[in-house]
Amino acid sequence: MEEPELAAPSGLPTPEPTADPIPESASTATATPTATVEYRLHPKAPKVWTIVASIVAAFPLTGGTITFFALELYWAPPLLAVLAVVVVWLLTRYFRRYARTVSCQLSPLGLLIRRGVWWRAEIFVPRERVQHTDVDQGPLARRFGMASLKVFTAGSEHSQIEIDSLRHSEALAVRDELIDRSVEAMNDGPGDGSAA
Repeated sequence: MEEPELAAPSGLPTPEPTADPIPESASTATATPTATVEYRLHPKAPKVWTIVASIVAAFPLTGGTITFFALELYWAPPLLAVLAVVVVWLLTRYFRRYARTVSCQLSPLGLLIRRGVWWRAEIFVPRERVQHTDVDQGPLARRFGMASLKVFTAGSEHSQIEIDSLRHSEALAVRDELIDRSVEAMNDGPGDGSAA
């Protein structure tokens, strides 16, 4: 004979079933490792390169114009000016295409650089081979917030690698990550030498 189920006393809440607690190891198991970060050139890099190319081309253009006037070849300076405009226009198109091909990928293993319009090149720099890095800024690059990152390596065919026209903040970030400056700063913190 089955015994009747005992009902909960009136006035008391009926206990609800509870789920099993999630182990702490399961919540931390979904942590992802350090991902690869990709950096691109500054959007105004082609503009800066065009300005530099125009300044460089202005010197021979001015000298040629003076020479043609001295030789009384008055038809040559306008033709030379048109030729200079066409060359600058072609360089501008090339600079834009080249800037789109340059990428800098920073991973836990090292630095991978891709660039090239007609001839593509890939350069990989392992972290353990990085000796030191430099971040340079010229007057024009400083005006547009750009910088050049130079990576010096040991025991490699490419002992010096330069990435021109990065954002200044991103060039500093890549430099600090390559030399583990953030880790060194944590190790040299005030808490290290406080204990006697």
